Amino acid sequence: KAAIKVLGSGDKAAPVNSAATQDLIRRAIDVLEANMATDATKADRLREQTLLSLLRFQQNDYAAAKAASKDAYVLARQLDQRATLPAYIYATASLYDPKPESDAIFQYFAYAVTNEQDNALRHWLFAIFLDRASYRMDDGGVDATILDQLFNLSRDFVHDERKAAVQAGLLSRYFIRIKVDQ
Repeated sequence: KAAIKVLGSGDKAAPVNSAATQDLIRRAIDVLEANMATDATKADRLREQTLLSLLRFQQNDYAAAKAASKDAYVLARQLDQRATLPAYIYATASLYDPKPESDAIFQYFAYAVTNEQDNALRHWLFAIFLDRASYRMDDGGVDATILDQLFNLSRDFVHDERKAAVQAGLLSRYFIRIKVDQ
């Protein structure tokens, strides 16, 4: 609650990457970590770790975001709760690993988007993940076969404008891969 209060005190119109917002996120992380109780319930630790992973991700501290999201994911599964946000952060942050594990990354990402069928932002989450995965395809960190996995995953989406946006994004990445290979 104290970390959320810190976040609420900032300029809501400021971009996430602005110095003021990044400072606010840093202060919220400090408050969150200072107030984490060792005797907290699993549900409280789940909330703390999920928020911590999101804040670390927003600060581009991908290793710390990955660690916190993994902890949150494990806690959520132990509590038999959905862990879509931690799974998404884990998958996306893992793309920044020096040697990412493509299959594990895809499994976490697939879990996140298939368990958020009604999320109006799902196509944006897909686009962000696809963008980051494309960078790793360019440097050889992720195999281009992930495009096929993502396409097959998107085939089960409900036919609407969000599915069209996802598949248009995938199509453009296929064209880019073709040109890179040429």
